[in-house]
Amino acid sequence: MPILTSQPLSHLPCTFCQGAGLEVQTATRAVCKFCGTVNSLEGVLCAECASLNPEKADVCGECGRGLYRACVNCGTRNWNGHDHCEKCGQPLDTLSFMAPRIGQNTASRLDEQQRGSRSLKAQEASAADRRMAGMMEIEERRQQTLRAAGERSAANERLIMTVTIVAVVAFLVLVAVVFFLTASTP
Repeated sequence: MPILTSQPLSHLPCTFCQGAGLEVQTATRAVCKFCGTVNSLEGVLCAECASLNPEKADVCGECGRGLYRACVNCGTRNWNGHDHCEKCGQPLDTLSFMAPRIGQNTASRLDEQQRGSRSLKAQEASAADRRMAGMMEIEERRQQTLRAAGERSAANERLIMTVTIVAVVAFLVLVAVVFFLTASTP
């Protein structure tokens, strides 16, 4: 059954012994303190208050704390209960992020930011060029489709015009034949 609102983990029963006493293990698993069974949960556990939240929640509905935090090294989204990034192993605490900056002065941090912004600008320009090339290909295919549709429409119009002219000429010939036949008989 999907979780719609946050629920305290201590109130959820164990899937094996039905005892209400689960403790946080990971973002989606809890251990029963009575029998030791690992229970898989539908939702995300809050590392702070041990409440079970809906799967798509970013913030705990019980205590308001964030359920995830991004790694400053690689940007991977990690559960708030992890101490290290799941992808790169970088510590996720603020102090380890700030420690390398303590030895830098403002000018060196500014230089680093400018180098990073130039790199980011080049990446964004390259991505924009790729997107524009893709859009130009789509537009070219659209124009070709429109030209082909226009050519089919013109061919259909020519066919309709030809059939109409042939029908009018046939009608006129028929009227002329009938006129001559009626005029020649006394």
